[in-house]
Amino acid sequence: MNEKYSVRYSIGQVAKMIGVESHTVRFWTNELEAYISPEIGAGDRRYFTQEHIDVLKSVNNLINNKGYTLSVIKKNGIKHSYESDEHATEIQHNLGQTLSRIEKIQKNLREIISGI
Repeated sequence: MNEKYSVRYSIGQVAKMIGVESHTVRFWTNELEAYISPEIGAGDRRYFTQEHIDVLKSVNNLINNKGYTLSVIKKNGIKHSYESDEHATEIQHNLGQTLSRIEKIQKNLREIISGI
């Protein structure tokens, strides 16, 4: 196992690293158990690896910066949610270029019509 992933962190430490409350980490972990399954220790304490933290950071970014809901992430998967976001950005860019072309055509048509 990679040494990077052998260190374990408590839920409180993870929450601080990500910038959310412990109950949020607990909820995300429960809802996204297919992606995050921390080790359960004595007293039902959860212990997270750096890999888990990376996944939780991605979830946090998708929810708090990209506007995704947890149900969308759960349905589409984390990687696919990022790919969908990139695709939507590309579509928006293409739409902006198309609208710009339409505005130029409209301007040219107005000039033609005013010259008649």
